Amino acid sequence: MAVEEETMAAKRFLCLVVAALFPLSAKGAGVPEITDPEFIKVHVDTHNTYRSLVNPPASNMLYMTWDPSLARVARSWGRRCVFEHNRYLHSGKIHPTFKFAGENLWKGGGYPGHYSISAWHAEVKNYDYARHKCTDVCGHYTQVVWASSYKLGCAAVKCNQGRSVIVVCNYAPPGNYRGVKPYEEGEPCSACPKDSCENNLCNHPNWYPSWDDDSWYKDLSCDIYCITVLSVRLFFVPCIFVADFCLHKRYPDMFVR
Repeated sequence: MAVEEETMAAKRFLCLVVAALFPLSAKGAGVPEITDPEFIKVHVDTHNTYRSLVNPPASNMLYMTWDPSLARVARSWGRRCVFEHNRYLHSGKIHPTFKFAGENLWKGGGYPGHYSISAWHAEVKNYDYARHKCTDVCGHYTQVVWASSYKLGCAAVKCNQGRSVIVVCNYAPPGNYRGVKPYEEGEPCSACPKDSCENNLCNHPNWYPSWDDDSWYKDLSCDIYCITVLSVRLFFVPCIFVADFCLHKRYPDMFVR
């Protein structure tokens, strides 16, 4: 009887060791990667839909496209799991082309899909375009529909051992300049006659250069979270092997039925 109890205790110990490692390896699981085509499409399309439907209509609203570099910045900041704005967005060092970027944040219990963007857009009820005044929080909405912000990069990150998700979206050029309305009122696309008008949005290929220079980002490729996970894993792997060896040495028939 005592041997059986010791065997069960040994099994529980081994299971606890494995369970302790699981959250570290699964922390980033369960949410789409920033390279996931559907993730990108949802965020770009939802932003452009809201931008095309502003009321009053916008004469200068630019068509928004995905930017991988902004998405990597969003992911790197999100992995800190601190629900506050990125203090480096105005440092001039976060992007190979844009000196500054805007940002919206959302936090909830699971991956929201397009809901995070809808939540930001819902602040439209707090914004008076004619007077350019907010009756409550409306900065997330004005960034979503900021006319000159034509580049977007978002990331979703699991935090709190998988119990919450933070969504970060970065925008370039940034919006929300004091005293400036998010867009100019007028006939859709009337302020951009040389561009094609796509669903009330000004679209021009010259606004979307293709860059893929990742060298500037190498210093952020493994942040504090990344280093911590790697260090803990390196520490626990030999511990698991030693524990497994000792258990099998003492209880050779432990996993035999």
